[in-house]
Amino acid sequence: PVGKVAPKAGEPPSPTGLIERDKQVEIMARMVIMRFDPKEITDENLGGVAKYVNDKETGPRLQALNVLGNMGQAGAKKLDDVVRALTSEDADVVVAAITTLVQFGPASKAALPAVERLRTRGTTKEEREYWVDLTKRAVKAIQDTDKPPEKKP
Repeated sequence: PVGKVAPKAGEPPSPTGLIERDKQVEIMARMVIMRFDPKEITDENLGGVAKYVNDKETGPRLQALNVLGNMGQAGAKKLDDVVRALTSEDADVVVAAITTLVQFGPASKAALPAVERLRTRGTTKEEREYWVDLTKRAVKAIQDTDKPPEKKP
């Protein structure tokens, strides 16, 4: 729970004096702060979310990737953290990282070489086919991020 507590040993004091011990609540709190006040889209808040992209727990990883993706181009400042998530053993995390890259827009083109490496994943024929197809679709989606959406008649 959020409350006024002393930081743990080695933990820097929070500028607000508040510390949130639940990772997922912290991630969402930072997102809400950034969404309600664009001046809060700072390296500190983006970094506070990005530090969980490569956490040992899947829940915070997925949530951090989702929040960064929802931040769009502002979240792209943490591109390197998302690229590291592409190497995860957890396929759900990798798919979430790809989704985040697409949401970043044109800035994610720098991550294309890392996305291309996904083609080599999988041990069975079906797994390899899945990763090749996913990689192909991800690369196309990232390359198309700067194209305006097609108008439907």
